[in-house]
Amino acid sequence: MLPLIRRFLGVLEIGEDDLTPCADRIGTPVSLEPVTDPTVNAVAGPASGSAQEARFPSFPSLPGVYSLIFLYTEPLSTLTGAFAAWFFPGATWFHHQLVPSFDPVPVALNNVRDKMAIWQLANCYFLLSLCSWFVLRSARDYLRHDLPSQEHIVRSLLVPLAIVDVTHVIVTLMAMPQDVIRKPLEWNGTTHGNITFTMFLFLTRIAWFAGVGRTVHHTGGPKVKET
Repeated sequence: MLPLIRRFLGVLEIGEDDLTPCADRIGTPVSLEPVTDPTVNAVAGPASGSAQEARFPSFPSLPGVYSLIFLYTEPLSTLTGAFAAWFFPGATWFHHQLVPSFDPVPVALNNVRDKMAIWQLANCYFLLSLCSWFVLRSARDYLRHDLPSQEHIVRSLLVPLAIVDVTHVIVTLMAMPQDVIRKPLEWNGTTHGNITFTMFLFLTRIAWFAGVGRTVHHTGGPKVKET
């Protein structure tokens, strides 16, 4: 009986060579550090930056408030004036609003010449809107690596606009009745647009010319190319 038991135990014995592979696997330390892929940050970083730049492209010559006013507000305001005279409320309403009055808006203009003059004025508003919209965006998008030239184009647009600001206010005040000029609290939206808002645009252009709140890249002299 005892020899049988010894023979049975001998079958169950595990040799030292059989335990070695298991011991090696058990003794191998397991790393719990998170696995990072360096390509993730390398791709995500520039992509997110490019997306932000695409939505908000930089415009060094018109930073911050200047861009908001000259690139968006002014073109939108002149475009609104053009469509108001052309379509709704229409030429009759626009003609009546040129001089503040408590009289009701007439049914129609007195003659065809008045309507033609109002529509042509609206076309000038439309022209100003398109010039500001396309010229400034072209300078921003195609001269982003040539800041002196970019600023020169912006200046070439703002100078004539500043001159027209002054002449527009002058001719408006010359034609406006004196009793209306003395009562600015009774001015309507069109009169404030022709005088108040135009002077605001003029003063903003003067601040831009003076370099207030921006970096000046062009001093007015010719651009010298080094050889």
